[in-house]
Amino acid sequence: MNSSALPLIRLPWIRLLSVIGPDSTTFLQAQLSRRVDNLSPERSAVAGWHDASGKVRAVFRVIETDAGYLLSIPASLADQLTAALKMFVLRADVTVELTDLICAGLVAGAADAAGNSEASPIPPLPATVNTVARRDDVYAICVAPGCWHVIAPARALPIATDADSCVVAAAEIRAGLPQVDQQTTQRYVAQMLNLDKLDAIDFEKGCYPGQEIIARAEHLGSVKRRAQLFSVNAADAPSSEPASGAPLVNSNDETVGEVLRCARDADGSLVLLGVVALAALSDDLFAEHSRGPALTHHKLPFPADQ
Repeated sequence: MNSSALPLIRLPWIRLLSVIGPDSTTFLQAQLSRRVDNLSPERSAVAGWHDASGKVRAVFRVIETDAGYLLSIPASLADQLTAALKMFVLRADVTVELTDLICAGLVAGAADAAGNSEASPIPPLPATVNTVARRDDVYAICVAPGCWHVIAPARALPIATDADSCVVAAAEIRAGLPQVDQQTTQRYVAQMLNLDKLDAIDFEKGCYPGQEIIARAEHLGSVKRRAQLFSVNAADAPSSEPASGAPLVNSNDETVGEVLRCARDADGSLVLLGVVALAALSDDLFAEHSRGPALTHHKLPFPADQ
């Protein structure tokens, strides 16, 4: 299937931040938990930005451009994160600014990721997670199996619609991609969001905010909570999704975790990432209260139980 035949849906939860200038690489090296000096125009990466206590301020996707980098950031934190990141510029020759670029999403089966015609503004969709394809000023990034982000000026994507973007969020959730928002920023150490499993932390790189705390948690194996994947089938799913930060409880209504992300999939089921105490996984778990349907626990594409 060609990408031009797939619905291109604006993703309102994403804004694009530009970091450009001669010092853009060294600047981001000193801020993010993952190296950026080993990226290329064909390869993006997930990275965390943390506070001094090791708590996750935000999860970024980093894309290299001709002038520096684009960071896809949570829209609900865009102004806050931009102002905070600018405070670290100091004497670096770098400019940090929110852009007017839009991010849209495509979802399809991985086997349908054939390139489209030269007439489309969208480049052929890359099949490998984290890879990037570019046509002029339009970027297509494979963010999860069968799921792509397309970043471009609005004028270049007239085919983008304001349809329900939950199916894109659901694909990201199934791939274990975390995100924080106003309710959950600076609540979790990096490993609680599985950033260590997503190649979003480099334990050998130089200093960055929160590095000592994150390294200590890794070496001591002291992380007792991690993001886990759950679902509720369409027949049992409530009419409204639990919000980020909503409690996850056990059969005794004891809080054992919180909702990180939740979305309704195309079949009406709910998929959910929740940060949960690992010791609680042997019990039935519920969103908000035990009077609702029990959550079905699923394995993530990477080990997330240690």
